[in-house]
Amino acid sequence: MRVKLLSNTTGLSINWWYNGSASPWQNPTVTYTGSSQNFQGTSYFVHNLDFTSPKVWNGPIAGVVQPAADFHTGATFAGSPTVIVFDVQLFSGTTLLPLAPRLAGYDTGDVDLVSGGFVVNFFNTNPAAGRLVLSEVRVFRSPRMIDIAAMMRNAEPVDIQGVPVELISSARFENLELIDRVSLPLGNLTDQRTVDIIYGADECPAGSVGSSLAGSAGDGESAEVQYCQQGNALSLFPSTYTYLIATVVEPEARHWDPEREEFVVSPIQNIIYYQLGGILPDFNENGIDDLIDIRTGTSMDEDQNGVPDEVGAETGSEAGTGR
Repeated sequence: MRVKLLSNTTGLSINWWYNGSASPWQNPTVTYTGSSQNFQGTSYFVHNLDFTSPKVWNGPIAGVVQPAADFHTGATFAGSPTVIVFDVQLFSGTTLLPLAPRLAGYDTGDVDLVSGGFVVNFFNTNPAAGRLVLSEVRVFRSPRMIDIAAMMRNAEPVDIQGVPVELISSARFENLELIDRVSLPLGNLTDQRTVDIIYGADECPAGSVGSSLAGSAGDGESAEVQYCQQGNALSLFPSTYTYLIATVVEPEARHWDPEREEFVVSPIQNIIYYQLGGILPDFNENGIDDLIDIRTGTSMDEDQNGVPDEVGAETGSEAGTGR
């Protein structure tokens, strides 16, 4: 399987990948093709994410998916690059097969510096092939990264240590026609952060460095020192991680029917499991969360969009992620 990716960097690097029993492949590779492509008015570098190395899985043959069989794959990328999942191709050896799952394309999200809204965009990357439908998109906020092995159907969310993660449902969208592009609002910079605590000296544990209470653990080879940073403790925006489960339906898909043993045209669905890291809003680039700048009066926010006014005056309607 090959997934075509568009990115703002030539140096995509795989962090980890799904290696469970539902995948017929292991050790995927990502390669910059040396080419670029214009999409939605922006030029991107083109990469191929290839799943070619066979492994034992739920199917009868390592590395081979039988006609109409379900399979599951996934990968994550190091850092915070912009990545748009653009297309999927299936191969038999080196022969490109004529049919493949039509996934919706999707990106890593943008903040509109005028409204302060954060949206994730889903795309129909090949409108000429027909419409797609986002029959359901569920959005959850997570305090920790979810293990990629838990990002699949009927799996309980756990972190990379196997510790259960309590997700907070934040939005649900249904039956969205995807003719060209759909933008899903996931939050606004003025929203309450998941974690928003102001620590004063009195709130620090007794004996910790920074506490107003008596006692001190002291520095030493055998001593454990507790530090308590006074001031704001803020989670990332819109949360530490955002987890989306999107069901994509192709209403008129040509595919193999194993019961009738023939090709048919009928609806077929694919499910996208997608996790976004939170961002530190620092659009005035002073190294401090913009929310703290606004609260302390370092920056003004007269239009109350969560963006320091000096940023809006300089950039107008430009969008960015603040990573």
